[in-house]
Amino acid sequence: MSLDEAVVGFEEVAGEHARRPRASSVASGKSGRYDSLIQLGQDDAPEREDYAPNETADKGEVFDAAAYRALELDDLLKCLDTAKLALGQCALQRSLTSPSTDPAGVRARQEALLEIEGSPELRERLQYLVDSCARGEQAVFDLIWAEFNGPLGLSSQGKRPREGFGYEAFKSTRRVFDRLVAFAGGTPRKSSGPLGKLIGSIFPLAPSEPRGDTPVRSSFLKGLFEDLRRLRDSRSYRLLAHGIVTESGPKTRDEMPWYALGYRFRPTFFKPLLILTLIVVGAIGVEYYSSVYGQASHQTVLPLMGLFAFSAVLPLLAIYFFLVGTAERDSFMKPVGEAIGSDPVALRALDALGEIDALLALARFRDRFPAETCMPEILVEKRHSLKIKGVRNPVITLDEPAYVANDGEFDKARISFITGPNSGGKTALCKTVLQCQALAQMGSFVPAAEAAMSPADRIFYQIPQPGQLERHEGRFATELSRTRDIFFACSPMSLTVLDEPFEGTSFEERLSVSRQVLDGFIKLGSSTIFITHNHALARSYRKKGGSKSQFLMTDFDGDRATYRFKKGIASHSHAESVAREIGFGKEDIDKRFENRD
Repeated sequence: MSLDEAVVGFEEVAGEHARRPRASSVASGKSGRYDSLIQLGQDDAPEREDYAPNETADKGEVFDAAAYRALELDDLLKCLDTAKLALGQCALQRSLTSPSTDPAGVRARQEALLEIEGSPELRERLQYLVDSCARGEQAVFDLIWAEFNGPLGLSSQGKRPREGFGYEAFKSTRRVFDRLVAFAGGTPRKSSGPLGKLIGSIFPLAPSEPRGDTPVRSSFLKGLFEDLRRLRDSRSYRLLAHGIVTESGPKTRDEMPWYALGYRFRPTFFKPLLILTLIVVGAIGVEYYSSVYGQASHQTVLPLMGLFAFSAVLPLLAIYFFLVGTAERDSFMKPVGEAIGSDPVALRALDALGEIDALLALARFRDRFPAETCMPEILVEKRHSLKIKGVRNPVITLDEPAYVANDGEFDKARISFITGPNSGGKTALCKTVLQCQALAQMGSFVPAAEAAMSPADRIFYQIPQPGQLERHEGRFATELSRTRDIFFACSPMSLTVLDEPFEGTSFEERLSVSRQVLDGFIKLGSSTIFITHNHALARSYRKKGGSKSQFLMTDFDGDRATYRFKKGIASHSHAESVAREIGFGKEDIDKRFENRD
């Protein structure tokens, strides 16, 4: 790839691309709403990896895989992820990978988190709900997606083979749904029916259990609670609570005509009516035999029948359990699991549970963070804007509370030059800023004294890349190709860090290409942070003047980096100091030859 071929088109398309509308993130949605973690017809339980970004970010993510890795967002996720549920972990991963790009959506999540933070009673109720459901979450997944293979656990081609017939999974799933319905202010199944009402009046269902029918102010929490309330009237919950076994599959009470045959399902092998029927039939058979063959025969046959019954009790019980379990698994429990997996109301309630768990995890992140945090102001701007004071890295500060804080204003300037030596904190500052942008768009607190920013539709972080032999490209072509892809994916609402690109060519060509590319980004209007040792390039933009460029440099105390930043352009890169620090200065090299003849 020649130099001219590599850079052609940057300036020509910048003006047109700046006016091109972009679709909002898939996770933005309306204020107070959220996307489903579980889709209708999904063939397995959700996992955190399902919501990780792909290479091209074509699912609507704010980050592509390269930026996600470069920003070490997996480490940030580990700091956030104290979720109790797999659904909560998925919700956190999804909200980090594809945070809302709609200011109203971000504010709705912020309001929900602030309400939880400001109400210990509400927070305790939500945590109780999550903790009580965490014990049965796996059973819910099993009922919907697992293959139950009987007591021997025979192999299955299903993705989730399980032993047994599904009774325990059914009971645990019903308990989870009862919790959700009770929390939302509904009446769970145990207090229904005449006998159930009598038992419920004597032994009420967890009278001290927190309920979610108290008013909440934030639209996002209202949406979550409404989704839980709707579960009570869903068909899948009615099947769980009062399902009836029929020849044509599970039915609810209102689906059963008066003349249809069926019995109410109870998740147990002990079937009183069936056992009573077998006993009655056996007694009638004995009586009939004795009446036909007389008293003597009666006295002879009864001991033989008793001996037979005693010796055959275990095989008969095994046959009984197998027949009953197989019949109820295939005719009721498996169809009910499929009904839950195809019921948008039930899946929406599970999604709501995961979102609640994710909000609680974000609240715990603030509790655990050893430095100051704030809820950022979300701005509505035509171009991306970010102002932050006293910001600390959210990952490093958890282990190093004394980590240095910095300020940054990336609002008026479209290009921000960051100069200074290696190990001076340039990369750490840029990762800190972009990680805080991601936290803000999740609706989370950020580790700063003050913060105000507009949501970014795309966030990129370019780091030096080796050449790709399989594509017959050197380092320069590889890095320029990455910069090209970033440029064409950006809009005025994007935030990008370019970390020392274009290193695989001569100084003169590097300077020429950098100017063309940076001019394109300025015309585009996105927020671009340019980390460079090319001080001449930075000085050339300072000579141009204007407000579209700003210049920050690492601050040093003698030869020691303070990891703070001030306005200006570094005059040198402290290369000799760095070499001495790692033991490879001139003196170290000379020592290699001191004892030689």
